[in-house]
Amino acid sequence: MDAEVRGRALEGLGFAYEQKGNLDESIKTFKDLEVSVDVLGFKELAMYHQARVLEARNSAGDKDKAKELLKTCTSASTSPARTTRSVLEGGRRRPPPRRSTRRPVRPAEQPEGGSRRQQDERGADQEAHRASSRSRGGGGAP
Repeated sequence: MDAEVRGRALEGLGFAYEQKGNLDESIKTFKDLEVSVDVLGFKELAMYHQARVLEARNSAGDKDKAKELLKTCTSASTSPARTTRSVLEGGRRRPPPRRSTRRPVRPAEQPEGGSRRQQDERGADQEAHRASSRSRGGGGAP
């Protein structure tokens, strides 16, 4: 199975346990995600989820453990190219949106008689018609 798919599956399983109120199993699943999936950003993501669930569980020592996980998580992602958002999104960076260099032509802005291409095509069609009528002997304007 693809490592990223496995990571997302474990993350979803951890969320499911959390929603059912089984916080211990949720923490265990996020710990498994931390140690078993070797994809950029998943370790930090798993640590963040563990800290979040530990804080929600609120047992003795959970808040301190959550703080330690968050400190480790943020120190692991101090590279200038990495941001908190990219860590939380699994380390994936979206490419910037492509911008078209051509400005769309609105119908009101088209030159009379259509675009230059349309004019060229019509001119070529007319030339072909004249040439065929000359070869058949048909009279017509030169």
